[in-house]
Parts: sequence; structure tokens; C-alpha cells
Amino acid sequence: MKASIKPEVPCNYENLKKYLPARYVSMVSKSYFGDTVNLVYFPIDKGAVTSGEILKAQKKIENTDIRTFYFARCFTIEAAALIAESNGIAFHSHDYPWFDENYNRIRGGNR
Repeated sequence: MKASIKPEVPCNYENLKKYLPARYVSMVSKSYFGDTVNLVYFPIDKGAVTSGEILKAQKKIENTDIRTFYFARCFTIEAAALIAESNGIAFHSHDYPWFDENYNRIRGGNR
């Protein structure tokens, strides 16, 4: 699933509302307002986002010195680890403890 990426966005309510789906805007604490961040978001109806999808998105981010906010319904354990290791924060509406391998196997119908 393709991620939408908005680089170097001044973090405030109006910009978040402009660039993100409404469901994601409320996830960001006002304590981050005033920072400049990269925004990476996946469709709300997508299942778990895997580490491979995070790596693809990260390759497209030019300024890695600033914090990157990642938004999705759910991240796999490996995806969340990659985000944390790269100056990012994962915002998600569901927290299922999936590993990439388990999620891909189940999603592919191989139980």
C-alpha cells in the first residue's frame, strides 16, 4: 500500500487538518505544535503496515534530521521499531502485536 508523504510541514492544527485524514488529526498532541515534521500516512482502511512499507516510505524522505510522524490503523512490531529507530513517532488507532511474518502469512491465507 502506498504511503502519502508530506515533507517539512510546520506542525499545527490547520496544517494537520489540511494534510491528514480527519481521523488522524486528533491523534497528535498539542505538545508537538510548533515543530516542523515530515508526515507519512497510510489509508485508514489498510490493515497493518509492515516494515517493508516503512522502508519504502523512509527512502522518499529527504530531511531525516527532523522528526517524522507516521499514521496508520496499525503497525507491525518490526515497523514500529524502524520508526522509533529513525527519529519517528508512530500514531495508530489499533495496537495489535503482529510480527511481519505472521501478518503476511495470515493476510496471504496461509495459516
